[in-house]
Amino acid sequence: MKIKRYSIENWFNSYNMQCKLKFVGVQSIGTICSNRIAAFVLENYKQLKCGESFKFDSRVDTNNNIEVTKWHDNEVVHVI
Repeated sequence: MKIKRYSIENWFNSYNMQCKLKFVGVQSIGTICSNRIAAFVLENYKQLKCGESFKFDSRVDTNNNIEVTKWHDNEVVHVI
């Protein structure tokens, strides 16, 4: 069986969509807008931006096995 994998742009991505895709057997990854990850509590922008670059914070929803990572490169980026 071939595994389907997709990358999704943040304009279309959301936590609920990731859950639905996972339910139907589609693996996906993509950037996500910060207002679409309310189920996850990550470090705030000031704490992450303070100090060196490449700091990150990550959380996993163990019920659905979905991970959200927030990291600071030149700007703060969210990936689900």
